[in-house]
Amino acid sequence: MKKKISVVILLSSLLLSPTISADPNDKELLCKEALLTALGPTISNAVNGYYGFPQQYGLYDAEVIKIERERNGAFLFNVTVRVKTFTGPHNPPYGIETMTIAIDSAFPMVIDYKHQDEK
Repeated sequence: MKKKISVVILLSSLLLSPTISADPNDKELLCKEALLTALGPTISNAVNGYYGFPQQYGLYDAEVIKIERERNGAFLFNVTVRVKTFTGPHNPPYGIETMTIAIDSAFPMVIDYKHQDEK
C-alpha cells in the first residue's frame, strides 16, 4: 500500500510540475530583438567600417547594454549595443564590438565605437 501511494505521489509530482521556460512573447524581449533588427544595417556598417571589410556577427548573440533618452519628451535615444564578431563559420579571430548609436526621427548614427579582442 505504501508503495502504491509513493508511486502515485511520484507520478503526480512529475506530471503536474510546472515547466519553466522563457516566454517567447515577452514584451521586453520582443522590443529588444525588434530594436536590434532595426539597427542591424547600422551595426553592420559600423563593424565593416572598423575592420575595412565585411565582418560577421550574429543578432542572436547581440546585447542591448543600455538605452537612454536624450531629454524628457523627446524621441532622441542613445542605445549602446554589443556584438561579437567572427570570421567564416564562427572561426576566430573574435572581437567584441561595443557601440553607441544615436537614434532620432531621421536615421540612426554611431557616435561611439570600441573594439576589444576576445581572449
